[in-house]
Amino acid sequence: MIHTLKILIFILILYCITSAQQNENSLNISKVFKSKSGNNIITYIGSAERGNGMFFHGAISDSILIFEGYLRYGLICNWITDNIAEIEVPTGSTNFHSYFYNYENRQISRDYNLGIAIDTLNMRIACLDMNKILFYDIFEGSVLFEYHIDGLEPMAFLVYCQPKASFDLNGFFHLKYNCKNSDMISIQNAKDEIIIFPKNDNKQGF
Repeated sequence: MIHTLKILIFILILYCITSAQQNENSLNISKVFKSKSGNNIITYIGSAERGNGMFFHGAISDSILIFEGYLRYGLICNWITDNIAEIEVPTGSTNFHSYFYNYENRQISRDYNLGIAIDTLNMRIACLDMNKILFYDIFEGSVLFEYHIDGLEPMAFLVYCQPKASFDLNGFFHLKYNCKNSDMISIQNAKDEIIIFPKNDNKQGF
């Protein structure tokens, strides 16, 4: 009995040491994200996954903290324009939220959950919500418009309907989806296409 207990204690200590070494190694990761022109740089320092990380404006030697938080599935930073970067924070297998950073103004947006399309000309984002799609002004954070879809459950919609969404150059929002037959999704139309037109004549959107 005592011998077995000693073995269990040894295994536990070995596991703790291995986990600590893995965590220590993961905290040493750094990565640089450059804009298309190469003039703007965002630097990441922290865990590769399942740990804390920090995104900085510029190089490490001359940096300003943009965002710090827990990253469950790793680091994602995409430049959607040469001046605007999207920092995506995955929080589950299909769940995620994003922050947007204006490099020139050094301004970070609020977080947006389940964004499916970005209008880079007018700085708007379309996000899935329960029974509707919400359209936001990215840096003001205000809701510009709501479009209702009966039966839309965001996570099931992503998995079973494989939506393809985009904004065109005139600010029109396009959505196509093809829902599979499943008890997890209650949207009636198996195939559909939605085009949301601007409400005014200047082709600037909602």
